[in-house]
Amino acid sequence: MIFKKTYSFFQEKKSLFFKGSILFIFLLGLIVRSKVFFENRSAFIDEANIFRNIIEKSFLELFAPLDYAQYAPPLWLSIIKIFNTFLGNHEYAFRLFPFICSIFSLYFFYQISKKIIAHKIPVIFTFFLFATSTPLIRYASEAKQYGTDAFLSIVLIYFILQKNRTDLNFKNILFWSLLGSFSIWFSMSSVFILSGIGIYLLLKNRHLIQKNKQYFIPLFILGIIWMFNFSIYYFSILSTDITDHNLQNYHQNYFLPFIPTNSDTLFQWFNIHKEIMKDIIGSTTLALLFGSVFFIIGSFLFIKKKNLIGVLFITPIALCWLASSLGKYSLIPRLTIFYLPISLLIIGWGINYFWDILNTRFKLLISILLLLVASHQWSYRLLWKSLKIEEIKPVLSHIQNHIQEKTDIIYLDYRHVPAFIFYTQYYKYPTYKTLQNYPIVWGEWNTQHPQLSIPLPQNIWLIQPHFTNEERLLFLEHFYELYQLKNTFSYYKISLDVLELKEH
Repeated sequence: MIFKKTYSFFQEKKSLFFKGSILFIFLLGLIVRSKVFFENRSAFIDEANIFRNIIEKSFLELFAPLDYAQYAPPLWLSIIKIFNTFLGNHEYAFRLFPFICSIFSLYFFYQISKKIIAHKIPVIFTFFLFATSTPLIRYASEAKQYGTDAFLSIVLIYFILQKNRTDLNFKNILFWSLLGSFSIWFSMSSVFILSGIGIYLLLKNRHLIQKNKQYFIPLFILGIIWMFNFSIYYFSILSTDITDHNLQNYHQNYFLPFIPTNSDTLFQWFNIHKEIMKDIIGSTTLALLFGSVFFIIGSFLFIKKKNLIGVLFITPIALCWLASSLGKYSLIPRLTIFYLPISLLIIGWGINYFWDILNTRFKLLISILLLLVASHQWSYRLLWKSLKIEEIKPVLSHIQNHIQEKTDIIYLDYRHVPAFIFYTQYYKYPTYKTLQNYPIVWGEWNTQHPQLSIPLPQNIWLIQPHFTNEERLLFLEHFYELYQLKNTFSYYKISLDVLELKEH
């Protein structure tokens, strides 16, 4: 009787610890995402160009290739445009939907992890890494599709793991037809997840199909519907982006060699996966080694045990790598965020296996390693640090407060042109609109601009990317040489990236 009461007491304590840990992690993820979202950082090149496409195009035009070298799924853009239509042209309106999706992803990820991972410590660990994932926190407050790609991956896996969702009846086929079709137009990476779901449905019902071939017909129809949607999407939008020469060159180093045949391709293969793993589990050597080992162990165990859940997790990643080796999908880390939650679940599965076979001493050792890996996550520091990328708003405010002469010129590096256009032409608040009245030079310092003829104007405001002191001096030397200047100029740096050249 005493033993039973003692055992019951410790079991209750374990349960309270687990529930308290999950609640703490959820609140931590919610708070850090909210804090970064409400910091309302400046839009920069790619995000500002997404803003411009959404503002300038109709809903129908969003279902065609975008302007300004941008790509984003049309249904995702349409949802963002709905928020923009009702709330206006400001950062919160464009970023609210990704933020909402990120919050819900915490719930769905936890539900999946506790369903497939038996032991509490691995569940806590994987959920903590998900909640404090730096890329997921960043894209929770940025109008780019990568965070919502991860959200949709979780939602699709969540639904396929629900009871009776694999039955081949009319209701389920209709459900998966609609959800799959929506997913393809909402997230391009969803085709990899849907491929895993299709194979999972086939294997789950293989005995039924073997007895009666007619049960294969609903799956065949489902596959045709998905393929039809993807074919239209591919030939109307994706093919233009995939065959773009500049885009291919930009992503060349992120196409995975199919089979590394020499030291260069082996290094490329290793480097690509290293960068992806940094986003998944952290950039420290311990985290990379720990994550890689347990990812391999988890994947191997899924295959060895013939666990069908492994089909849901491994198939999308394998197909993504195959598409990359064929030059059809870049493995630049932000494009692989859709399988970040899957990778964490595979790692958690690997850890869970050791929890079954190891004694208490080794469990304690692994717990210490888990704690060390988790403690080195950088993102929770965003509770007291700011996530800044290219802060152009304080730069524009400074120039607007100090610029005086109509002859003064504002020079914009090409990377700041999209944000400048958004904040001076489209922004809901008229804070920076007067800057349009001054002469503006667009582009790079690679030629003499007509607007910068000699003698130069009294002041030139140079809005540039982040400069180190060495880069700033090299830039000024190039400027002097380009215009054959003998006069000296003074300069100073404000905020992150503006220089004022003023003749003595």
